[in-house]
Amino acid sequence: MITPRIADVRCQHIRFQPGDRVLVRCVHRLEPEQVRRLKRSIQRWAGTDVEILIYSPLDFNLEIEHHGNTVG
Repeated sequence: MITPRIADVRCQHIRFQPGDRVLVRCVHRLEPEQVRRLKRSIQRWAGTDVEILIYSPLDFNLEIEHHGNTVG
């Protein structure tokens, strides 16, 4: 397997607008300090007008009910 180098990475500029959201799914649980640092880092990248949600699917299960029908 070839290890990618920085020269192999393709970057695309993303322009965020106020009200946009960034959802960050972590595959493991983070300590509150780790969440704070990660959120701060993403905030510098995305801007202060962008909402950031950091979550782990291990922490909760989300179900949405529409008129008695469960989705998810």
